[in-house]
Amino acid sequence: ARGVRIHAAARHASHPTLIVGLGLLLALTTRARSARAEEPLTITVQGARAPEGELASDPFAATARVRRERLAAPALRASDLLRGEAGVQVAESGGLGAPATASIRGATAAQTPVYLGGVRLNDQVGGVADLSTIPLWLIDHVDVYRGNEPFGADEPGIGGAIFFEPRRPRRPEAAAGLTGGSFGSQAGFGYAALGDDRLGVVAGLAAERAENDYVFDDGRGTAFETGDDTSAVRQNSDSRLQDAWLLARARPSGRARLELLANHVAREQGAPKLALVPSLHARARLERSLVALTSRLGLDAAGEQLLTLSSSWLDSMSTLLDPERELGALSAETVVRGRRAEQQATLELELPARLSAGLAASAAFESLERRDAAEESAAQASTLRGSGRLAWQAASSTTLFGQLAAQCRATQPGSGGCADVEPTGRLGAGFRAERFTAFANLSRYQRVPALGELYGAGIVVRGNAQLRPELGVAADAGARGELSLGESVGLHGALSAFVRRAEDLITYARAAQGYVVPINVGAARISGLELGLGADVLGHFSLDCNVSLLDPRNTTEGRRLVNDILPYMSRLVVAPRLLVTTGELAGRALRRAELALDLLYLSSRYADAAGLIVIPEQATTNLSASASWLEGAFVTRARLVNLFDAQRFDVVGYPLPGRSFYLSAEVRSP
Repeated sequence: ARGVRIHAAARHASHPTLIVGLGLLLALTTRARSARAEEPLTITVQGARAPEGELASDPFAATARVRRERLAAPALRASDLLRGEAGVQVAESGGLGAPATASIRGATAAQTPVYLGGVRLNDQVGGVADLSTIPLWLIDHVDVYRGNEPFGADEPGIGGAIFFEPRRPRRPEAAAGLTGGSFGSQAGFGYAALGDDRLGVVAGLAAERAENDYVFDDGRGTAFETGDDTSAVRQNSDSRLQDAWLLARARPSGRARLELLANHVAREQGAPKLALVPSLHARARLERSLVALTSRLGLDAAGEQLLTLSSSWLDSMSTLLDPERELGALSAETVVRGRRAEQQATLELELPARLSAGLAASAAFESLERRDAAEESAAQASTLRGSGRLAWQAASSTTLFGQLAAQCRATQPGSGGCADVEPTGRLGAGFRAERFTAFANLSRYQRVPALGELYGAGIVVRGNAQLRPELGVAADAGARGELSLGESVGLHGALSAFVRRAEDLITYARAAQGYVVPINVGAARISGLELGLGADVLGHFSLDCNVSLLDPRNTTEGRRLVNDILPYMSRLVVAPRLLVTTGELAGRALRRAELALDLLYLSSRYADAAGLIVIPEQATTNLSASASWLEGAFVTRARLVNLFDAQRFDVVGYPLPGRSFYLSAEVRSP
């Protein structure tokens, strides 16, 4: 009915028709201004509360949500945010702005899709997504799916997936902020939003820079001889980034919703080499633009039948400048440009006999263009994907479900047609009670090779058009729940266990001529246990702790190495966090204050397949504080990273910053 506000959760998707979308939104805005304003009637629907970490899009999977309040710390990066999440491991090669990737449950970064506003960011060079290109200032929350991801996703990850969802304000508001800190770090942002539940638009700009001239321990390449150790300053590691957002939404009727999303990121930075032999002149540039338009239409008055149409466009170009040939790329300039256009349709139906169903279809076209001193090359891929889902509520608290998907991919040059069609899917069961959920899943996944792996990513990185998709079969089970001990103490916990076997894993082999080429040779068995515990006391104290145990084994037949533990994976990760808050205060000067202490422990990792190079265990302690003043109109924050100045690195030869300090101030509209 008109004037009734209904709050509901929905999935996100996309459309590249920017001008049409803006025109439609402008017309709807004009119409809304001329209409008679009505006082909305708020309807509150009560139901069983879901346990902490459960997501409505997939309640019977191992999931977690990082909310907005955790994302606002000064100079916080996506890689910093995800390090403490259960099952997630991050690889980073430097300070602010340095490339960083994430993997889930022992999968590779290429096997872990990362989405921004529903658009997959994984590139076509190596199939990975760079977390450093995802500024958090306008992100509302981050959803982590371990092992399984929601129905309709265009590329299910072998280990899981990560979704960054932008803010969607529903009232007029504006904010601006500045950040400054160690190693020449400076940042600023500003955004403004207009609208209500029916119509809304938000636009914002941000810029940041960092010199990253931090000091690190230089062992001079002699690990067992400490007499020649000294301190050195990281060189050619500076970074500059600009970021722009536009989000608009409209609800022209009670059953229809439209949403437009546009984002542009530009980054220019030094391209550092190993710390022992640093590069001084190599530079890297990145530009990425994405546009997405989503339309949702309820096919019935009750909203049980939902049709979602989405379109997206992603354009990314990276340039590597190496005039002195310091990086060994054999070219003074290498330019790589990738594009992807995708159209998707999803239909969700509620059927008789306690059945629900879903159908999804998508079509995508991707291209990769590369230009360097030796040649210019281009490759394209066209993908058709279809999937279906059926769920049966066998009892009031028990649900059985299954989904099946298949895709056809044709590539040029040398199209393989649909020769490598591999069915994927998931069977599962879930149990739900008041504040308790249990689940079990059996899944099969695949990752098709990226165009850069098939046709080459540079002079020294050749392609292999005969690569087969990586395949994985996994089983997991888990439970989550909450418990209240009176009105002042609340407990929550989650436990999940998994085992996965993967085959036809892609690795790189060095040829006698000096270049490397990807080949299918690998197999792995990975098992693990994930535990999350938390307690809220008196509304002023919150303690959370994530523990991840991982056993990643190389099971490739005929391998000649004694060591079978996969490299760059910590087998134990412990991440406790304590938050102390005043809660909302009655005074006008100080409205709220918070203090947070978090610790991250990573066990030792191998840095090579043979297990000869060991990255030692690391423990990092961070401290952050915030204060909200003048009824929330002014917010100050401080963050102390690596409190005890511990030596850290994820990749051998690429040290991470030591102790650093950051301050920020933010002004908000009332």
